[in-house]
Amino acid sequence: MNNIDLANDIDSIPDIECFEIIEADSFNTITLKALENRHCIIVAGDINIDILSPESNDYLCLNSEHGLEPAITKPTRLNACLDHIFIKTKGSVVGVVYDCDITDHKLAALGLNTFRVDSYQNACKVKTKTVVDNIGLCDFLASVDWYPVTTKSDVNESVGAFLGIMGNAIELNSRKVRISRSKINIIIRPWMTPGLLRCSRHKDKLHAKSKQNPKNEVLNISYRRYRNFYTDIVRKVRLAYERELLQRNSKNTKLLWKSTKDICYTKTSHPVSEKLLTITNDPKVSLNKCNDFFSSVGLNLANDYSFDIE
Repeated sequence: MNNIDLANDIDSIPDIECFEIIEADSFNTITLKALENRHCIIVAGDINIDILSPESNDYLCLNSEHGLEPAITKPTRLNACLDHIFIKTKGSVVGVVYDCDITDHKLAALGLNTFRVDSYQNACKVKTKTVVDNIGLCDFLASVDWYPVTTKSDVNESVGAFLGIMGNAIELNSRKVRISRSKINIIIRPWMTPGLLRCSRHKDKLHAKSKQNPKNEVLNISYRRYRNFYTDIVRKVRLAYERELLQRNSKNTKLLWKSTKDICYTKTSHPVSEKLLTITNDPKVSLNKCNDFFSSVGLNLANDYSFDIE
């Protein structure tokens, strides 16, 4: 079967651009990188690879690297999932497996939402963050009547009243602040590339979707595979950068030590504990006092909050 351009060949889906169905029998000969600029891609067919078995991890990771997620994760022949539908899209997708009497395989079907979100609206979406006025919050809490919290006989009701007061106080003493694009696109690590930054945001979006739909196996599997793929890429890029940095500064001792500290994260100063030695005039007595204090914390708490056990 040749490639089919749905945008030109099917009138019922006029709003989708760069939408293609690719025959899975020739999947190994397709260069996936050539399809990265496509908005929506479907790869489907009887590929005879059981994606429910651990041996298919390399195959699934290859698809995940290019944004292709499995729409079917149920057995299509006996206990194996051999008929695949992989899709890359921003819309909602539903995969279904039907019983079929004319073949030994089950019928795999895909439901795709053809609604297209305007990219201009996404680009113009304003990002904000919540800023809390700590001083105003403290003043507000100082004037709060805590009677509803302290008079409850049920601890759950007391906690609920407390959380309600705190939530109302934070809401009254907070405001939305617009985040500038320069801060959104900032690259913190020197080895972080714009591509890795986009991968990181895509991973965070998958994580958020996975948390919102904990029972969705497709989302959970896709998130874990993409997370592992992203972690491996970050590790390789960071190691390559650090290796190049050390080689570049190998002839300069000062820069070499500076680079080593940056790589090992030993540049930050650690707080000294000399004040613990000056509690008394004798350093040994001061240390004994510190040891007595920390060793008696648990015992003091147990004595203060002891209850009679029948």
